[in-house]
Amino acid sequence: MRWPGRKQSPKDDPTDEDPGRQRVSASEEELFGGPLRYDTGWSRHEYAFEGQTLGATLRAFPGMVAGTLRLAARADRRALWTVGAAEVGQGVAAAVAGPGQPGAGGAPRHG
Repeated sequence: MRWPGRKQSPKDDPTDEDPGRQRVSASEEELFGGPLRYDTGWSRHEYAFEGQTLGATLRAFPGMVAGTLRLAARADRRALWTVGAAEVGQGVAAAVAGPGQPGAGGAPRHG
């Protein structure tokens, strides 16, 4: 089956017996109009930061945080400020509570 408006070229001929050419099944032709071409470009970027040094990571960090904050502000500025204030309040409360107190993150005191 040919897609409307798609010209059949000689290289699209399913009877072509070129051994190096990928065969097109009837279902591929009907559903997609030709052979499926697998795109695995994502795999080249999957481990992009694996070889990065600590210094390069630390230099990139402020830009990543700034980009995240810009996206959050565009999505919901009020919620961003609310979460920011809650995090600061939690930090202040933990600092005032002192080490060993619940929520302070320190080891519990015994004795």
